[in-house]
Amino acid sequence: MPVRTLDGWLVERGLVKDVPLAALAGTRIGIDANNYIRRILANRDPTTSDTFVAAVGGAPLALTGQVEKDLQALEKAGVKPVFVFSGISLVDKERPFVADDQKTWRRNQGWDNYENGRVPQAQAEFGASSPVVPADVVRVVHRLFKMRHVEFVVAPYLAWAQLAYLERHDKQYVHSVYGPTEMFMFEGIDRVILNIDFDSSTLTYASKTAIMTDVNVTNEQFLDVCILSGYDGCSPFPAIDPREFSFRGAVDLVKSRGSGVSVVMSYKDFPPVFPYVDQFARARCSIKFSLVLVAQEGRVLPLPIIFPPPAPQPTITAADVPADLGEIFSPHFPDEVYYQLFRGLVGPSTINALASGRVTEATPLCGGTPEYERYVKALTEPSQSPRCIAIALVSSVLHPIWAKKPVSAVYYFDPNNQYPIPHSSPVTTATIESVSKWNVDARYVENELRRQVSSTIDLSLCLGGTSSSALAQRTIIPKNSEKLLEKKDEIVANTLWRFLELRAFLTSAHQHTAYAQALYLAMRSSKVNDKFQESLYLAIELLRANALHNGRIGTRAYSGGPNFNGTDEDKRSMLLVMRVLSIVPLSFNPGPWTGPLSRELLVFNSFLRVTTRSMRGLLEAVAMNLLLRSDARRSREDYLDIALSLPFQNDTNTGMGILFKAYGDAFAGYAGGVDVICRAGAGTTGATEEEKATVAEARDSTFKLLDEFFPNVKNVTGELQRGLRFWQMIMLAVRSLRSYPGGAISPELAAQFEAADAWLKPFAIVTP
Repeated sequence: MPVRTLDGWLVERGLVKDVPLAALAGTRIGIDANNYIRRILANRDPTTSDTFVAAVGGAPLALTGQVEKDLQALEKAGVKPVFVFSGISLVDKERPFVADDQKTWRRNQGWDNYENGRVPQAQAEFGASSPVVPADVVRVVHRLFKMRHVEFVVAPYLAWAQLAYLERHDKQYVHSVYGPTEMFMFEGIDRVILNIDFDSSTLTYASKTAIMTDVNVTNEQFLDVCILSGYDGCSPFPAIDPREFSFRGAVDLVKSRGSGVSVVMSYKDFPPVFPYVDQFARARCSIKFSLVLVAQEGRVLPLPIIFPPPAPQPTITAADVPADLGEIFSPHFPDEVYYQLFRGLVGPSTINALASGRVTEATPLCGGTPEYERYVKALTEPSQSPRCIAIALVSSVLHPIWAKKPVSAVYYFDPNNQYPIPHSSPVTTATIESVSKWNVDARYVENELRRQVSSTIDLSLCLGGTSSSALAQRTIIPKNSEKLLEKKDEIVANTLWRFLELRAFLTSAHQHTAYAQALYLAMRSSKVNDKFQESLYLAIELLRANALHNGRIGTRAYSGGPNFNGTDEDKRSMLLVMRVLSIVPLSFNPGPWTGPLSRELLVFNSFLRVTTRSMRGLLEAVAMNLLLRSDARRSREDYLDIALSLPFQNDTNTGMGILFKAYGDAFAGYAGGVDVICRAGAGTTGATEEEKATVAEARDSTFKLLDEFFPNVKNVTGELQRGLRFWQMIMLAVRSLRSYPGGAISPELAAQFEAADAWLKPFAIVTP
């Protein structure tokens, strides 16, 4: 949220200027990446934006195409962008989930409209529910920027402050800044680009000097006006009736009292203002003393220490910095942590948990179910859960005060209670110490690449490198302080191995557990080009947690489940196949989703999404721990390369599951029922010639229909075949788990998969 009503007031006063984008030719422009992405996500035109992302999950399909288009416009204009992402969140004393209820209500309204055939109204409600925030797609954008050689950094805290630093620096790292009106609050910033129309290659900007001249206020008064008006870091001054609020009114109020502090204190006895006193002070301090990473030095310092205020204001020294600044930003982390964040090795989520002492679990897109609530608690609270281990991996290599800091989970379904996360418990500490024997050097990694005829350090390679007792024994290598891990490949491989042991795929002797055996069997049986590794891993995690089955999730059946003429057993089998296939990312053409929706699959997708993010958080924590404990060379320039070599960067949507549902429903409908397909489908015998002809014609009609209904999908037939190959790999894993001594999954769950496999066989796609 920009400074409230300031945008409209600037237009009204004629203070917004338009110039061609080419006016910036030959310069570098600093761009607030979060603000830029938020603008793309806020586009609700159904022809150009993914308004259905709240209903299908995953990242917006049109996002990367739009970013590519904008980058091309900047390149054509001769402008070099430098994107700055926001980092660690400021300490927030407000109750979380304030906006969740409204978002959930809108999504429910969207489903109600969709299920009753009111598609445009459904799109409007889904789009207005803010299903995706910039943090959800940051790795997608990082990877695109890396491919396009676009420069970007992640600020320690506020991107606005880091942009101000880059523009004000003597070397002028950027010559102009593009961001929201909050940029005006920073000392030394005058012109701010408020919008770029990439289609017309024009931009609009405003000048802070012109604004202050127009209203006749000082720089300090202008800052107070912005804070009282309300912005992303502070709510509006509660003594002003929101129905009568105007930016000019806030200006007059500050001028009448002389300063924002005087305004707030004059209303301090008004009950709504009493808690606002602290909020105002914190907001002002967060701008005046905003922390930034200093180039060359690599230190994180307050802005006024780097750029002394102009005369006649007194020079700011370290003694003038508020002693409680850590209560606004966070207690200070080592500068190396900020630099790893700055260069993209890790995302802010785990660091945020330590900084705030809180892991916040927001409402999923489906609204949540009792099963989901139990699942996220299991991912968070037990001593060996991935989220708990991730926090422990980071806290254990920092100052001992961090290991003692309490961290609790706060859930959307129980927002008034906090649940302790035992990141410093003896069990957790022993678990993270157990992986210290993974110090495999480049020679072994390169030998494995040759032995396995591979060119990629990935999960499959790491499982292959421990697939026998002899191979596993060779990977037990104590740390050699004289010869630390050096190369990127060494760090990636050892991060993956440590991760696999922490998730109990490998034992402390580095040998395969039942889950690793099943996973590796499926991985080495699959085609390399199918890219199933991450999906197979996630499926095993969900199987192990008993979250992947054919039963109901939630208290009722949801729309978008099997819809054909068949028995309940047929429908349960199809539902299981739909869920399994929905784990696989579908290959799309750029553009908004235009296919059908499945609320049933969205409910399951919530489990997949939280698992993906938990595994990614754990991997980043492992890499961070490995470096901070000096198991590898710490001073390096390949942080981003390491990050982009690790799996689980993207959320998967429900597309593949929806595609198979449409295939199964249409095929059964055209054929005259599942029983006909079971008699005359692929691999069957005993059907009459007439039934065979009916089924062949039904299959042809089905694919014509799918091509029409799924224009986003690059190759409908090819993608369905890929999905069915994934099912075959899952069946290999299930049978491996079932046959493991003692059984690694329940007989009942294995029977569900066997029944679904038998049901699915006649639906196989036979190509000439």
